[in-house]
Amino acid sequence: DLGHGLVEPPPLDAERPARWGRVTYACDTPEGTTVSAETRSGDSPIPGDSWSQWVPTLDGTIVSPPARYLQYRLALRTGDPEVSPALRQVAVSRRPKNRPPMIAIRVPEAGARISKDLTLKWQARDPDKDKLTYDIEVSPDLGASWEDVSKNVRETKYEWDTSEQEDGRYLLRIKASDRLSAPDDPETVDAGEVIWVDNTPPVLLLFRSSLSVDAERRAALTGMATDELSPLRSVEYHVGEGEWESVALSAVEGSFTAIDIRTDPLDAGDHTLEV
Repeated sequence: DLGHGLVEPPPLDAERPARWGRVTYACDTPEGTTVSAETRSGDSPIPGDSWSQWVPTLDGTIVSPPARYLQYRLALRTGDPEVSPALRQVAVSRRPKNRPPMIAIRVPEAGARISKDLTLKWQARDPDKDKLTYDIEVSPDLGASWEDVSKNVRETKYEWDTSEQEDGRYLLRIKASDRLSAPDDPETVDAGEVIWVDNTPPVLLLFRSSLSVDAERRAALTGMATDELSPLRSVEYHVGEGEWESVALSAVEGSFTAIDIRTDPLDAGDHTLEV
């Protein structure tokens, strides 16, 4: 080489980790002249020991590892002192590293007892504004195995018919993925919580032998109620077309409660008591 020069601008900042693509440049290269490119990358704004070494591009393709910063340099050479290459424009392409979405379940709450049809609701967003798709799963063994509820859901809600599940405790998991927008580098996150599916009604026993009416025509009746999975929160009764009235529970949100009903004075005649 009779002549050699370097063009070495300051590092480029992608603002977050990125895959660097190609260095392309427009230049005039008379016979006997060449232009070649090298790059290095790192995650600090000033090149140092943590940066990668200078490496040549492969036909313009950058082989330096993904990083936030990239620096390139162009070597201009000539074998004839009368001519030299002329650099006119340089462009560097990059693809920022895909960032994971975020998701949080809103309905149901952790520990909820659910039955029949339930509208699952969640909130999700993607920092890169990618389109998200959701997979809903449940695990009857706290994560050892999973069953699909629905896949490729596009909305942030889903109508779940829980009657298709056996009663019991489940770990509910909703996964958010940006695979539709970033198929070659997808990110998936999930949110989960323990819930209970209980589509079996409580067991109610009324003791017919306890039914009595006192001198003021107040009816009395005792019994019991149990539920295997869910706490009992209320017991109500009404007489005929009257309003429903609550019965005091013997245990607060327990799986068993004794029932002791005492009505107001009733008119003479037959009455229907419903519990």
